[in-house]
Amino acid sequence: MPIPNILHFVWFSPTGTTTGTLPGEVQDLIELWRAYHPDFEAIVWNDSMLRTAFLGDDVLSAIDACRFEAMKSDLARLAILHHIGGFYCDVKNRPMQPFLDSLRCEEAAIIAEHPPTIDNAAGKLCNAFLAAAPGHPCVEQALTAALRNVQQRKTDGGVTNITGAQIFRRLLTQKPTLPVRIIPSQQAWFHRTGDNGWMQRISADYNGKDKSLHWSIRQKSEPWYHTE
Repeated sequence: MPIPNILHFVWFSPTGTTTGTLPGEVQDLIELWRAYHPDFEAIVWNDSMLRTAFLGDDVLSAIDACRFEAMKSDLARLAILHHIGGFYCDVKNRPMQPFLDSLRCEEAAIIAEHPPTIDNAAGKLCNAFLAAAPGHPCVEQALTAALRNVQQRKTDGGVTNITGAQIFRRLLTQKPTLPVRIIPSQQAWFHRTGDNGWMQRISADYNGKDKSLHWSIRQKSEPWYHTE
């Protein structure tokens, strides 16, 4: 089954903001994706939309349990790809060229290596760009693992270990025969002038100037889950 020509974005308003309206910088990036891929339906999912999408009570309960927007988004992207299929893209990814059509016939799930925002990005997975046909076993098993981690209120190893990209790393280590195509960092991302990367990872201002509100800082001192 080919990957549907649907491009999914997920938006949970950051902590400290008072509106659910998409910031202008995010809207501009989404319009750029649409311009490069006019044959794709682009959907920007928010909390209220997720609650009418029949993603499952277990998914919604896990999203509600998490305090950090990053964890909610991790869960939402997996559930959307599992139930609907298509391409998931972070709102901080800027397309540098049209490329999605070349990936649609993949039987494998698609996972990109990390953008060059960290050292030695090659070989390290991220979940900022994912794609799969609905019901793909890799996405299904990743979602199952993330939901189990939240249900058990795990906090070991950081947010990426509980709901994020580390789930894929463990899954592919345990089950290396799963049909997955890993896109090398150098191909997926713009690294330097002259590169032909598909996307560029940008910084965004929607968290404001208070960097302490970012999940990577908050996870060190705040509870990860709402009390029941």
